[in-house]
Amino acid sequence: MIHHTVPRSTNTRPRVVAALFVLLHGQYKNWTSFLLLGCLEVILGMARITSGGLLAPVLLQ
Repeated sequence: MIHHTVPRSTNTRPRVVAALFVLLHGQYKNWTSFLLLGCLEVILGMARITSGGLLAPVLLQ
């Protein structure tokens, strides 16, 4: 039996975390707020992965 593994992209993890973060913030009612929040979280997640630490995303925030 041959098993094919799909390599996980480093871009997938920030998207999943951003989606969870947006879903947990129910105080926002406008869809544009969710979109902006999601984009911000993807940027912060990529900063975290790229820098390898928390300083870059904290400074960006």
